[in-house]
Amino acid sequence: MRLKRNLLIFLIISLLGVLSGCSFINLEVSRVEAPTVSKPPIEGKWTVTKCIFPDDINEESFNYKEIIGSDMIFTNKGVIIGDLYSENPTYKAKKVNAQDYLFKKYNILKKKLSITNDSIYVVDIYDKDEFFYEVIKKSDEVAYIYMKGFFAQITKSSKDISDEEFNKILEKEKSEINKSENIEELNHSENGFLIGLKSKEKDTKLPKWMYKTIYIKFLNDTIEDVYELDNILLPRQNEFAEVSVNRIEENAKIKDSIFITNKDIELGNLDKIKNASAEEEGIKNILFVSPDYINIENLKVNNNEIDSLNLYYIDSLDNKKQIRLSDLIPKGEKLFKDAANSNIKTNDKIYYEDSNIGLIRNNGYWKLIGRAKIKGEEIYQKDFELNVLLPKGIVKYDNLIIPMSEIKKDLPLVRDVFISPNNRFLITLEENYLKVYNIKNGKLDKNSIYEKELKQDSFPIMSEWSIGRYSQIWQRKISSKN
Repeated sequence: MRLKRNLLIFLIISLLGVLSGCSFINLEVSRVEAPTVSKPPIEGKWTVTKCIFPDDINEESFNYKEIIGSDMIFTNKGVIIGDLYSENPTYKAKKVNAQDYLFKKYNILKKKLSITNDSIYVVDIYDKDEFFYEVIKKSDEVAYIYMKGFFAQITKSSKDISDEEFNKILEKEKSEINKSENIEELNHSENGFLIGLKSKEKDTKLPKWMYKTIYIKFLNDTIEDVYELDNILLPRQNEFAEVSVNRIEENAKIKDSIFITNKDIELGNLDKIKNASAEEEGIKNILFVSPDYINIENLKVNNNEIDSLNLYYIDSLDNKKQIRLSDLIPKGEKLFKDAANSNIKTNDKIYYEDSNIGLIRNNGYWKLIGRAKIKGEEIYQKDFELNVLLPKGIVKYDNLIIPMSEIKKDLPLVRDVFISPNNRFLITLEENYLKVYNIKNGKLDKNSIYEKELKQDSFPIMSEWSIGRYSQIWQRKISSKN
């Protein structure tokens, strides 16, 4: 009996061992035989169809408009995104909660990207173990790529790209695009500064200004190149436009016309669409220009009128509609009147018009000012600061990591300054010189690395920055016009 019982126990233990062994073997087999993905989680040719911003501002920027309609390529062989490429990339895909991921990482709601699913797939692309780009897949046909300030919506236009086709595309574009590198590193290492300057002409009976543009291309901690051009070269959408002033003098009358041209195609002519009536005659002084706006001071010949400040959208110069402060900020008309009353001390009659606004440089920043007409024994005008933050669309980058008061301690002759987005360079206007200094660990190096003599009393009317690959795009376009 004992032998049978021991034999039974042995058989049961052996059977349990076999069963557990089978379970163990199956688990290991399952782990070893997990399928290897031969295709990348995103593949083919995709086309940029839209740009979406985290906020509600309608941006019109050279820095993104040019990519709409461009193609992006994803294969095992390589990736091409914008002006960057990666050969033999690595893909990593993960499934995440759409709302939580987008809000925490990008401060954007999923509905802003028209995403209705609870979950999305995020594809991270690496180049030699360095992060290259992230793709957010809404579906198999629509995805998004965050590109420094906005989301590029991409739509699949071709499913398969052969190695041969990829190589042809890459070779065709290689002369114009850069070897891939970490996007943050690229933006930190390369900046471009475009400054528009004006100076008053000497020996003229009536005021007249000359305009010029200087472009400084920075690489790491040095200046790569400097370009100087006549008139104002303005970055707009996918090209540059030239801003110039043409003066006509006839029958003892003066009329300045402002032209904005792109490849000899007229974009806007402020005076050509005006009636040639006496009240429209006069001298025009450009105070400020950006990709979307132009600010002009109209100097009147009639002593019964004041010199008006007019802000326009560049794309709608033809309708002569001035932008009012109330168009830019809530309760702008009231704010204009309150600012005038608090800054102008007079018993004379003040006339308020919240379209009489302009932009000037003050202590390293662009500031919004108003102008009021005052009628006493005679008619005169007063300017006053409006003390409002400029809307984002007017000035894209305007920041000082070193206070102006600190800069003036080291550089007492400074009258205006600009600091690069990567915080490596300080550009100054000192007397009749433009100078460039290095910033190291947040502190100014007082030895200038570049100096350029300017005409006396040169004042900035435009300041635009490009970062990363865009600084190279600007350089190529500007060097071709130089």
